[in-house]
Amino acid sequence: MTRVVIIGAGLMGRWHAYYAKRQGAVIAAIVDPRIDAAKNLAKTTGGKPYSAIAECLETETVNVVHICAPTDRHVELAMKVLASGKHVIIEKPIARTSAETKLLLDLAQSKGVWLVPVHQFPFQRGFAKFLEALKELGDPVLANFEICTAGGPEVEVDSQEFLYEILPHPLSVFRVLFGTQALENLVVHAADSQVLEIGGRAGTSLHRTFITRRGRPTRAALTYTAEKRSAHVDFFHGYYFQDRSEVSRGGKIARPLTYGLRLFDAAGRNLGGRAVRREWAYPGLPDLLRLVYESLAQGIPPPISHAATLQIATTIDCLRASNALSL
Repeated sequence: MTRVVIIGAGLMGRWHAYYAKRQGAVIAAIVDPRIDAAKNLAKTTGGKPYSAIAECLETETVNVVHICAPTDRHVELAMKVLASGKHVIIEKPIARTSAETKLLLDLAQSKGVWLVPVHQFPFQRGFAKFLEALKELGDPVLANFEICTAGGPEVEVDSQEFLYEILPHPLSVFRVLFGTQALENLVVHAADSQVLEIGGRAGTSLHRTFITRRGRPTRAALTYTAEKRSAHVDFFHGYYFQDRSEVSRGGKIARPLTYGLRLFDAAGRNLGGRAVRREWAYPGLPDLLRLVYESLAQGIPPPISHAATLQIATTIDCLRASNALSL
């Protein structure tokens, strides 16, 4: 039986606890320096509240620790947990730099445990269906990933770092879609506190990432243009659909209607499925947790390798550096 600790009793800690229980895990403890917050979450999830992880690890018998604390505390907390020989599932980004990420990955390897980042977008059901349909779409031409975010009340308005913290999501998707080459030779086209635009190439296909705090409505979507058809993946909601419009005058005229009907059908089916599964937020997270728990139970590597984790962290460091040089 998987026994877990949730560090951080905020929004993400609540959803990690909810989905961990849905996957059959037992919540052994909730850790938060705000002990009242830990107690409140423990009332709904079970487990004992603690204000410090050290005391928790000395007292509780657990397999996995979920770190949902602020990014600035990730390294400190992960070091303590990994040193105790526990597997770690950690919210993105793992750390501020690739050097810190490598330090944690090396410690995990030395202890024979895993450090798994919450890059849940590639594990959404809609994205999985999209991958299954790639051959019928034809050779890719352009993969365009757009994210419009409102951030949160705790995020500084002029914080460019906030945009880089979102970047693991599209990078993890492109890595699955195009392989490791998708993260090589990326170019920063625009970067300030409100916009981050990055371009790259994988073979003959171009891919683009655009993240902004100014655009509305909020969304996270991939438009995949290929030689036969195009497809759209909605990562906020977890579904995909194909644009099958005919290359003809009639097809052009009917496209707004056929496009709208396919969107309505895909979104409606997805909403119904999520309601049945009680997947109220963060699609992909429950599927990622299930795969991680299953892999640990079977003694096999989890679905996100240490190599993939480090490549994404290193890529983001390189993009930061190239952006700084261009200023």
